[in-house]
Amino acid sequence: MQAPTINEVEDKYDRKMREKTWENPVTPGAILEEKNAPPPEERTGARDKNRKEKFSQRQPQTEDAPRGTQRNERCKPEATEAFLAALAAHQLDVDGLAAERTLTEEDIPLLFEKWYNHCKDIMGGVPPTMPLLREINHRIPLMDNNKKHCYHMPQCPDSMKPQLMEKIQTYTDNGWWEMKSIPQAAPMLCIPKKTGKLRTVVDLRQQNENMVKDVTPFPNQEQIPEDVA
Repeated sequence: MQAPTINEVEDKYDRKMREKTWENPVTPGAILEEKNAPPPEERTGARDKNRKEKFSQRQPQTEDAPRGTQRNERCKPEATEAFLAALAAHQLDVDGLAAERTLTEEDIPLLFEKWYNHCKDIMGGVPPTMPLLREINHRIPLMDNNKKHCYHMPQCPDSMKPQLMEKIQTYTDNGWWEMKSIPQAAPMLCIPKKTGKLRTVVDLRQQNENMVKDVTPFPNQEQIPEDVA
């Protein structure tokens, strides 16, 4: 099948535009309505008047109540009723509470406690245990397995030493770090975060230079559609 030329595409576009114009012609009445429309000044005045009317219909707040208190009190009962209705729709049963009966506000603390205990594994932070072994373990080949690296001594500011000792104690207790005697190791850099907390970074630049680079080229994105088609 031969692809259409540029002239054929332009002619087809012009033909569609002419058909669209004949289907929706501009009537003289529409032009008269546009001419008889009020000027922009009158439109702006009407819009400002509507804004003033809406502002005057707002309920005034008392001087004793803080700003936003009355609005929160008005929305609280409706939100509570919708929340309890959603609980009943899910047919929940907490501590012997039958979902068929109407739930009240007294049942909300029990529901929160039950949900928290049910999702405690994902709401309690990082578990103090080693992660599960994976089926696929990656290996990094080295150019010279007997190469000795000359690193500088690790340094830590005095203001961050308490945080570093606390982190070392936590990681060793959980089994994430182990205290061993080895001939060489990469130094750890203690860098402060924006919040003032400790960030530990390992200087692995010399080890990265000794690694065998993976120079596998990326697949050709243009060749993939041709092979699949």
